[in-house]
Amino acid sequence: MNITETYRLTAEKYLDRCAIHDKIGDLTYQDWYETVLKTARWLSACKYADNHRVGLYLRNSRFFLQCFTAAAAAGWTAVPLDPRWGRTEREEKIQLAGLSLIISESDWVGRCTFRSVRVESIDTVCSEAENLPAGEAIETDESDLPFYFGFTSGSTGHPKGFVRTQASWIHSFACNVRDLNWSADDRILVAGSLFNTHFLYAAVSGLYIGATVILMPSFSAEQCLHLMKTLAPSQVVVVPTMLESLAATNKTWRGRFHWLSSGAKCAVSTKRKMAAQFPNSRMDEFYGASELSFVSLCREEEDAPADSVGRPFFNVSVAIRTEDGSLAGPGKIGKIFVKSPLVFSHYVTETGTEHLPSVGEWVTVGDIGYLDRDGYLHIQGRENGMINYGGLNIFPEEMERVLQGYPDVEHAAVVGLPHRHWGEIPAAFIQKKRHTNLDKKRLRRYCLERLTAYKVPRAWFFLDKMPFTAGGKVDKRRLKERYKESVLWKKR
Repeated sequence: MNITETYRLTAEKYLDRCAIHDKIGDLTYQDWYETVLKTARWLSACKYADNHRVGLYLRNSRFFLQCFTAAAAAGWTAVPLDPRWGRTEREEKIQLAGLSLIISESDWVGRCTFRSVRVESIDTVCSEAENLPAGEAIETDESDLPFYFGFTSGSTGHPKGFVRTQASWIHSFACNVRDLNWSADDRILVAGSLFNTHFLYAAVSGLYIGATVILMPSFSAEQCLHLMKTLAPSQVVVVPTMLESLAATNKTWRGRFHWLSSGAKCAVSTKRKMAAQFPNSRMDEFYGASELSFVSLCREEEDAPADSVGRPFFNVSVAIRTEDGSLAGPGKIGKIFVKSPLVFSHYVTETGTEHLPSVGEWVTVGDIGYLDRDGYLHIQGRENGMINYGGLNIFPEEMERVLQGYPDVEHAAVVGLPHRHWGEIPAAFIQKKRHTNLDKKRLRRYCLERLTAYKVPRAWFFLDKMPFTAGGKVDKRRLKERYKESVLWKKR
């Protein structure tokens, strides 16, 4: 089994079907299959990466998907690199992934001049792949091969890699067909960055089933609406912040389609606006994680409880365990454990590999919640306090470490506060040292020099005295409770 194994059959069955539409235009499945095959041959002939890992430093386009799927076809592991990272963060994660080969946009090659890393431009790769002699299709049937190396943050704020096998995504593709009712006849508009697992998975799963995948260079509400009206997608893949932006345009379209949203729970008020502006649309929301893939699905037509994230997918089991490890009954809060064939393989850290906490075949990412009597899952939050900022996962420890390094800061804490547009925003609480003159402007500039932009706090509070617990730690729960409504209705 291979995530690219269907391309040839789709090309033969649907001679002129469009595989990908992006700003360049349409690419048929026949051309797509041949392009992926040639790129896979280029990788197979490459001598620069003994570990068969390749970094992808590419824009949102067909070329990103071309290299990602070619790596899978050749039995390699693709490592997407986020263009928003600064040089220090990029170098740190390149080292963590053990990369010695990167495929880059031609005008970004200069950003990847790291020791022992060979950088090839996408133009060079395409040219050399086109000139390779023809050969047989590459057969990589080992579905337990790693093919995707992504990144998340550890509980200490240090980066972690996570590794997935092809089998885990192929099992997930079955959820798209059975639970989401995706088919080869769909036209799937992927509204976000392919660096984000949610959007990358949507594109790759669409190609696997033979659908047409529509890509945007970057998200804008106006461009998204334009593509919806001109290309009439049947599925539109988004996160709630995108729905907020679309609602803010007050523009309408009467096309018939489904939204697929994840990353955070969409606000009821936003759902109402979207139903009014897009009267023939329906919304499917799912709860999942990079490590777990799909967990539960909430369909609009099911009339599920407003605060739930739906019921488990057909091949996923969910259980709630209390602090003593026993199974919790309906309505009782505990840690969410999942058992499914969709789960990732392991983490990669600076010190080696790590696995999720488990009980037998059941694993957890630390989310807290409960199952009601009807089997609907309700999420209360994440045990380690991770902030979900518009679908982007941010660990406060990373931000706190930077803030604490500023000479005039006595104590610093970062918590996620509720926000009507972003779901949560990172808020910094600062106790400055005595007799110092410290303001938000200087601290923000300091953070921008050391953190990726979206990790810089969006709200700032300067306290005379930081609250502490009896154990001597900053009392974040108290801060969150005291300031929980302070930024809720602020503008973006």
